[in-house]
Amino acid sequence: MMTCPVRARCYPRLFVLLALLATFTAACARPGATPVETSSATETQLSGDTGVTGTPTRPPSAHDPLNGPLVGFYVEDLNEDVYFAIFDAATGVLRLLSGVSIYVGEAQWIDGGCRLLVNGQLTDLRGVPQESIPPEAVAHVDNLTTARLSPNHEALAYVVSSGVRTGSAAPTADVEIISLSPPFAVARLTTRGGGEPRALAWSADGAWLYFTDYDAAGVLQVFRAAPDGSSSQQVTDHAGPLGAINDVAPSPDGRYLAYSVQNLLQATHPYTYRAVDEGWVGIVDWTAGAGVMVHLTKFAAAEPGRGLVWDAASQNLLIIGDSLPVAEDDPVAGRQVHWVTATGEVTHSFVSADSPDGHLGWIAPLGDIATLLVSGRDGFYAYTGDQFRRLTGVEAPPVGEETGLRPIGILPAPPGFPGEAACQS
Repeated sequence: MMTCPVRARCYPRLFVLLALLATFTAACARPGATPVETSSATETQLSGDTGVTGTPTRPPSAHDPLNGPLVGFYVEDLNEDVYFAIFDAATGVLRLLSGVSIYVGEAQWIDGGCRLLVNGQLTDLRGVPQESIPPEAVAHVDNLTTARLSPNHEALAYVVSSGVRTGSAAPTADVEIISLSPPFAVARLTTRGGGEPRALAWSADGAWLYFTDYDAAGVLQVFRAAPDGSSSQQVTDHAGPLGAINDVAPSPDGRYLAYSVQNLLQATHPYTYRAVDEGWVGIVDWTAGAGVMVHLTKFAAAEPGRGLVWDAASQNLLIIGDSLPVAEDDPVAGRQVHWVTATGEVTHSFVSADSPDGHLGWIAPLGDIATLLVSGRDGFYAYTGDQFRRLTGVEAPPVGEETGLRPIGILPAPPGFPGEAACQS
């Protein structure tokens, strides 16, 4: 299993220097910067979704436990250093993990949002190191950023380059699982080099790792295997070639698996729409022994790693993605957001053209998939009940030029965050 951090095993750049209030005071003193949290912040409810009463209380502090819903941001300060920050939508506080230097894309939420995995280091929500992936395991992994830690912290799944496919110039990649306890046994799951780093996901109970590989006919499929590499099963049965499978998402109850297919891998300019270029989302029902394909108009693919989000009841799926590179005046140009049932019925949708300023940027669930935080050209909005509401004051994430923290990336937190106090219990 993962080990407690010792000096030889921890990455030096991940040590936490101080908490937000102490460390960011100096940064705020630079010209043009203002504090991340303000004395006027109060607990404010976002469209009835956060569960906060809306009754004014003492100003919240980044030292107080986070209540959630949470959204993670990669932010760049005035010195162009990049850090990870956690926005608590219930209180309006932004907690800057200023002692954790990071690159965009390095962080992963672990344990339902209670911890972060950053380049092999498991920390709490204050950036304090708790566990490290043993160096014996790290030595096997090409890229820790795309590796996936099992829910019980006892195994790590990752993709390694493995040469070139026979009869093709395309590179191959294989999926492996390494035990995080001695003797650090390695199990290779793929046999034909079809592993995809964006399509690795553990089931909620850790009993299965979902991954991709080619079948005997050379068609890309989804597979699953036990943590020790045994009981490997082919999940899908695609008859024809696919461009790529760029995301997989097991439902919380384990009954369903959603996955995203991307068929247009490289667009020509100018682009001319072809139906064959459309991506789609598949949903496998293990109980019924069947699957459905969700086709969406001019859809390119779900956003890897955060474009397929199940609700807590495993009955509805949120799909966040982009359209094919159609002209800007096309009604569905830009971003697409869809809610579908587990049986593949599309119940609600909106696209960039439906937003207040005709633009959709970052999109993150807030607490559950019914309420979203979305960014536009002129700020942040809450979307719920088919309505966009501009966020101002304490409700808006305090990032931007006025704070000295420029947002350059987002990492939506898992829905259903229990609260930091519950994480520590």
